[in-house]
Amino acid sequence: MKLTLKLAHDSSSVNKVHALKLLNKFAQDMGQTLCECFIVPEVKSLALETDESVRIAVARNLINISKIVSFEYF
Repeated sequence: MKLTLKLAHDSSSVNKVHALKLLNKFAQDMGQTLCECFIVPEVKSLALETDESVRIAVARNLINISKIVSFEYF
């Protein structure tokens, strides 16, 4: 997880896209509380990126995250 968060904060948009894919896969294993505390804030910050490929990757990798996060969280 630590390496994935490091990738998410990298300057390379390719690394950010890879981080989003990993965060999507980790969401199922992390559980609701950890997902809401760590994964969702990272995804939110990546959704504000200026690079279009990163924003597209955010939309494509919300599937597992949206299944775990509670409805009240949004």
